[in-house]
Amino acid sequence: MSNYPVKILERKSKKHDLTYTWYFYYYDAKGRHMKSKSGYLSYEEAFNDGLIAYKEYSEKGIVPSRENDKKSLDDIFNLMLKDYNHQSNATKRDTNNRYNKYIKPLLGNRFIKTIKLNELQEVVNDWNKNTYSSVYEHNCSLLRKLFITARRHGYISENPCELLVYPKGRKKTLRKTKMPENEDLKLFRNYMLSKVNECGKDKRYKVSMYEIQGHLLAFDIGLVTGARIGEVYALDWNNINFEEMKFEFRQSYDYMSKVMNTEMKNQYSRRDYPFDQDMKNKLLEWKSMTVDFFGYLPSSLLTREDKDRLDPRAMQDYMKKFNKKYDKSLSFHQLRHYFATVNRYENNADLAMLQKLIGHAVGSDVTDSVYAHLSDQKKRELLEKYNEHIKPLLN
Repeated sequence: MSNYPVKILERKSKKHDLTYTWYFYYYDAKGRHMKSKSGYLSYEEAFNDGLIAYKEYSEKGIVPSRENDKKSLDDIFNLMLKDYNHQSNATKRDTNNRYNKYIKPLLGNRFIKTIKLNELQEVVNDWNKNTYSSVYEHNCSLLRKLFITARRHGYISENPCELLVYPKGRKKTLRKTKMPENEDLKLFRNYMLSKVNECGKDKRYKVSMYEIQGHLLAFDIGLVTGARIGEVYALDWNNINFEEMKFEFRQSYDYMSKVMNTEMKNQYSRRDYPFDQDMKNKLLEWKSMTVDFFGYLPSSLLTREDKDRLDPRAMQDYMKKFNKKYDKSLSFHQLRHYFATVNRYENNADLAMLQKLIGHAVGSDVTDSVYAHLSDQKKRELLEKYNEHIKPLLN
């Protein structure tokens, strides 16, 4: 009988001296419950009635549990944080915020065994429909991590996320990215330089001067190349060809999962980008500084003090604090829009050449429709020329 979920509890009775109670543990959508009934004089009768009751509950979809099995999704999340304790503080904050905003309100108080495949599929479909592409991908990654953690520690026998269908064709963006002003870019560089100067003066400021200078170099590379933040922070020293003076973008850094994506976003993202003598001098100076700091040259171009790769989320945190302080809305991805706009409208760059430089498919309409912003001043200059042309007609 020990193989059955029904348990028998002995109870003392004034009238009958000893009676028996059947009970079993099970999960429902809201929590953990014990159903029991007292007053059986026969152990066998108590067990048989308990088994009948258990079968009735099973037909209603209950999920049986062990007596000491009490793990909710919130518990699994806390366990996952311990397993991934090596992650940076920026990544930990992002994980907490993402869980509290997108997962906890729906599933947080649910016991891990009660969450069904169709419920998870509805959640994933909703994210795909109503969030940005990057939010959708990171949420799905976090959801997979939660159930991988539960499976690794033995709280579930199968991972339902392996059976989920992750929809394709998500929205590329839900809003138009703003075009950064020259003054904003200069102001942010000065803001980062002020952070460098703060190092050593404030003992509470634990970030090293070397790391902040690394983020400043990442900003400069993003401004020069128009590369994505994951592409910049994924650069290794062997991706920098000093002889031919070019960056070789061959991988992208997924900072949520802390893994390299050698396939990158698409086939066009694998590209070479030439740099000038000024950038070469800046990179050589950074190389010398890195060797002095570590005593050797790490594989990654941007390296943290603990010898791990610099986290792009730290750069995003700097930008958030900058935006809050100066009431701006600057983001690293805006550097890509700035690069495309200036080269398209100020430098009259050939569209096909521009697409190769920033990693778009040649012939794609994304470069012009999304990344190249026609300013009000350019519109005004264009209309003034047109008005001069039609003046004889009007007169």
